[in-house]
Amino acid sequence: MTNRGITSLLPIQQASFEQIYNGGDAVLHSPTGSGKTLAFVLPILSSKKRKRWQRAKVASPRVITICPSRELAKQVGKEYTKFLDKSIGVATVFGGVPIERHISLLKYKPQVVVTTPGRLRELVREGHMDYSQISTLVLDEADILLDKSDSPDVFAAIEDIEKALDEQEDDPEYQMVLVSATIGRNVRDFAEEMEFEPEAFIRVDGNSDIFVPTKSETESVAAFLSDKSSGAMKIRILHGDMSQSARSRCIALIREESSSSSRQQQSQQQKQQQVGQILVATDVASRGLDLPNVDLVVQYGLPKIAGKDGTISPELYAHRTGRTGR
Repeated sequence: MTNRGITSLLPIQQASFEQIYNGGDAVLHSPTGSGKTLAFVLPILSSKKRKRWQRAKVASPRVITICPSRELAKQVGKEYTKFLDKSIGVATVFGGVPIERHISLLKYKPQVVVTTPGRLRELVREGHMDYSQISTLVLDEADILLDKSDSPDVFAAIEDIEKALDEQEDDPEYQMVLVSATIGRNVRDFAEEMEFEPEAFIRVDGNSDIFVPTKSETESVAAFLSDKSSGAMKIRILHGDMSQSARSRCIALIREESSSSSRQQQSQQQKQQQVGQILVATDVASRGLDLPNVDLVVQYGLPKIAGKDGTISPELYAHRTGRTGR
């Protein structure tokens, strides 16, 4: 990894590495841009190097990653390629291009295949690939792929995998990794149906700042978010009517929580249960505060200059936005 410029792992990568490396099922839930792709690519490739693999008459990959679109498949395929050992090949196959091109790729017997649902079923149905040696199935953007009305091919592929493995004498098992920035009811129901263990659910949330125009709106917006998140996020408020001690305590709690989530010395369970924070604040928090690990700033109404009704303040807008990217 150091040869590729990676000297440390991001939180979701730290939290999931051991679970996936050891062959366990996993549900990775983390915001867009948090490093979820490498969170499964790195442990999967690291673990496969330890295990033997036999060439077969047709392509018989050990790792299949299904993506909902060709664009995402290309992106994920590139990430696998960056970290591949020379002994492990990768093929990225998807619809919208002549299937003959992908048949040619599969003749090299890659151990990793990144694909879209329809093209996967097509290649298997025509006998260019089988599931006899699969040990890991990844569903990237699982909330989309597990929508039965939109992706019947995914469920059909899972049934075919189960059937192919059941027919083998040693009845091998395979791990499944579900990945998404949004984990809906369909993903949770599917994981329960597949009997995922509690430790399989790995969630790492980011921190967000929401700036509102008035003190009263901090309370109403915070109450709304608290109700909608059902405890999945820690909601905090900060405004000018709070005492100095209350403000200081709020900021200290935010910093402490952010610091603990980035510590190296955490148990695996602690890493897997990191919960994000949302600060709902007036412009008292827009200047001078150094709040760590802020991933998102929401401007709930444009900032205005005090005493000048309706006059927007570009400077204050810039200060608000400056809470992130630090």
